[in-house]
Amino acid sequence: MTATVNENRSFVSDLNKIFALFTVIKLLVSVAVKYWHFPVRVFFFLIGMKDSEKAMALLSSNAEPSGLLINISLYVAAVAVPTALFFALNKGYERTDHKYYTSFPSPLKILCAVGTTFIISYAATFGLYALFQLLLNALGYSFYPPLTEVPTSPDLIPLYVIYLCVIPAFSEEFLSRGLLMRSVKKMGNGFAIIITALFFMMMHDSVSNLSFSFFAGLCLTYFAIRFGSIWVAVIAHFCLNLNAAIIQFMEHGLETKEGLTVFAVYFLTVAIIALTFFLIFVFKFGFILPKENGDRPTVKKRLIFKCPFFYIFILIFSISAVIDVISLFE
Repeated sequence: MTATVNENRSFVSDLNKIFALFTVIKLLVSVAVKYWHFPVRVFFFLIGMKDSEKAMALLSSNAEPSGLLINISLYVAAVAVPTALFFALNKGYERTDHKYYTSFPSPLKILCAVGTTFIISYAATFGLYALFQLLLNALGYSFYPPLTEVPTSPDLIPLYVIYLCVIPAFSEEFLSRGLLMRSVKKMGNGFAIIITALFFMMMHDSVSNLSFSFFAGLCLTYFAIRFGSIWVAVIAHFCLNLNAAIIQFMEHGLETKEGLTVFAVYFLTVAIIALTFFLIFVFKFGFILPKENGDRPTVKKRLIFKCPFFYIFILIFSISAVIDVISLFE
């Protein structure tokens, strides 16, 4: 009995540390990344800098090298560094399971994971977006997410891909599937998939992307468990973000017939390829999760509610979401 109590206390302590890490990163993403320009403006004012607004425009633009470097630096400081420090201080967390971090799934499994994640994420998101638009139209409102600013110089595209695809794929996966999922998996695979997907969704600061983040999180967590490797989630995450980057570049040409045609052909081609690997996965592997001894629940689900930072993180997410919704309709 005493051993079980001590094990539960240790588990709650470890889980609370992870939720604290999520909270710190969420604060950094919601505050530092969004409002970094304010102290910079004050600094420019104090030194009496001329053309300070022009300088701010260059620093804030994804179409400029300075803006991309600022964004990369902020993302690394806010997400990648705290995650890496946590791993370093905890010597890799879940130290008894080296295969999860070192094994590499077969190419077919990776392609099936990418295709399935693509189909489920986009199908669910498009469906919810259509319902959302119908509801807004019925209420007399209209909502169109603003176009994302993308680099105009071909030389900046690799830097943009690193910022949007490479860094998030590693940092967010080691945070979500490497830390949180590996811990809550002790409460059961199904519970781990739901909780990790919810926290992965709440880590993203744009309300308009929450549905996509949630369904992508479901798939990424599922495949990390299904194939026993974090790398399948890292690669699938990279492919999703790369596709998003390509779509962002194409969105700027949708006002022309040629641009719309290119977009339609591209998206249809990707969808057919993704659907093919989704069907291969369904018929070859199936959706059944492994039933090994190590995958069975060993602690109670209610222990998650004993973590103070679990509630603090949800509160911070709620405040951030309300602020983002208000800004969308201003």
